[in-house]
This record gives sequence, structure tokens and C-alpha cells, in this order.
Amino acid sequence: MGGVKAEPVTPPSGGAMTRRRAAEAYVASTTMTRRRTAQLTSRAKGKATIPAAAARGTRKRRGLAGTRAPATSGGPLGIVDPRSNVDGAICVDEDGIVYDVTLNLRDAALNSDKYYILQLIGATDGRFVVFSHYGRTGTAGQCLSVEFGGGDENDGNDEAGEEPGLAAAISAFAAKFVEKTGLDFDAANLSGATPPVPGKYRVVVMDHAARAEAAAASDSPRWQYWVDDGVDGKPNGWYDYDAGGAAVTEGLFVEWGLNAWLTERVVASGVWTYLVNLGDMSQTNLEHYAHTRRRIRRVPPGIVPDNLPPV
Repeated sequence: MGGVKAEPVTPPSGGAMTRRRAAEAYVASTTMTRRRTAQLTSRAKGKATIPAAAARGTRKRRGLAGTRAPATSGGPLGIVDPRSNVDGAICVDEDGIVYDVTLNLRDAALNSDKYYILQLIGATDGRFVVFSHYGRTGTAGQCLSVEFGGGDENDGNDEAGEEPGLAAAISAFAAKFVEKTGLDFDAANLSGATPPVPGKYRVVVMDHAARAEAAAASDSPRWQYWVDDGVDGKPNGWYDYDAGGAAVTEGLFVEWGLNAWLTERVVASGVWTYLVNLGDMSQTNLEHYAHTRRRIRRVPPGIVPDNLPPV
């Protein structure tokens, strides 16, 4: 599997949604408790730039180009998706629940594999942003941001002492989680113990602390594939994935570590689609007429690998 290229993206949606309309729509659809709302905290760090055109209370949809870049750490728990362009940090409540969720939807019969990343980001300028990043696994995907607060007037949904927009932002996040998973947003459902709802996205259990450490590391594992059929005139041997393909595959490997059901993934890469089996470490080209299958391997940082055939 080589590079990961962008898929066609949806054009920007027309019109803007006001803060009050967004807040009313989301608050009406959730039963999030005030205790969690009042106690929610955000740890804002980082130096990312917020676009000047980012108006409070508006919905912004945009496509993304290029490969999935490595994430940057936004704090000790949770990693702010760099595509959000928000200077801030993931929100964490008093129970330690991190408002940073990765979901997956697969259909083996259709060779379909989709991701959905949902985050509640507390920005350094006082805004709260419900950010979604979604698409086919292996592609750059699309983004959607809904913004609340920002130091202006109270939106009518916050209790005394709460930061403006916080209640509406939490309600928006919870409502989107219910929409995608069919489950309430709580610790039990985030643990992966709840059976998934047929036809809905499934929660991918994450170790947020480990992700933050990996994002801060100076080096990343390499991924390689074995060639022994002379493709493109190559002699027998192991060949590196390109940077984009390696980043995507490493992300899948990390997810698999806590989610045994994610052993097989359908990954879009350039013009091809591959079935990546992390159990037997192989990739199969699902679109090539020969359905070429190759062995793959992960090379940790600092390791000098041999060039011997896979066993």
C-alpha cells in the first residue's frame, strides 16, 4: 500500500446557522445533566491559528486535501485534530471522560470502512467548538465545525457561573454521538462494553494518554511490504510505505491494540483499495484483477530490519 490521496469532497454548504438556532436544536435533543455541564473543564494550549472568518454560531463545512498528517498534542488527555484550526484543548469532565471520540462503521460485504472523529474543543478565546472529521478509512475526509460562546452574550442555556456556550456545546456533542452510534454518551458506552447498534457507528476504544505520548514522539514506526513478483521491476525485498500510508497504517495498528474486532480494515490508498489484515500482517488489493496479496511488517523506531523473506 502506498500513499493516501484525498477523495473528492463536498462543496461548502449554503447559508449559516445562528448560534441560538444551533443551541436550541441541540439542547432539545439531549438530556445531558447540568452537573457534568457545570464541572466540565478545558485545558487550552498550543499555537494554532484560528481563521479570521470563523464566526461564532456558524456551521462550516470544508473538504481536505492531502494525506492524514500526524496529530499534535493539545494536552495530557485528548489530541486536538489539527484540521480543526482551533487553538485550544480537548474538554474533559470531572469524571475523567474525554470529549474526543473515534467511531468506525464497516460493511464487509461492501468492502466499506469509514471513520468519524468527534471532539469538543475549548478554545483559548472562550469559544467551544464541536468538531467532526469523517470519511473513508485511508482518505483525508471532510470536516464540520459548530461553534458556541466566545465571550459574547449568554445564549440562554447556561447556568450562572458557566462559560457562555458551554451547555449548548455539550448538548451538541452528545446529540451528534447519539445520532452516529444510537447510544447515549456516557462512560459505559465509551468503554466498548455496550453491543453496537446495527447500521450505526461503533465506538473505538482509545488510550488517550498513549496517543498523546505517540504524537509527541520524535520518530514513528516504519511500515513495509514484501515484493517477490518483480512488480515495477523491483528485486525481491522489503519496501517502505510512503509517509502517508505509514501514518494511516500505524493509526489502524494502534486502534487494533484495544479493539480486537478491528483486525481487518478496508483502506483506500490512491486509486486502489486494500484489505489490511493486522492479525496475519498482510494487505490484499481488492480492486486489482489478481487481488494481489503481500505480507507487511511494522519496524519500530531505532530498529534496523533484515531483508529476509517473511516466514
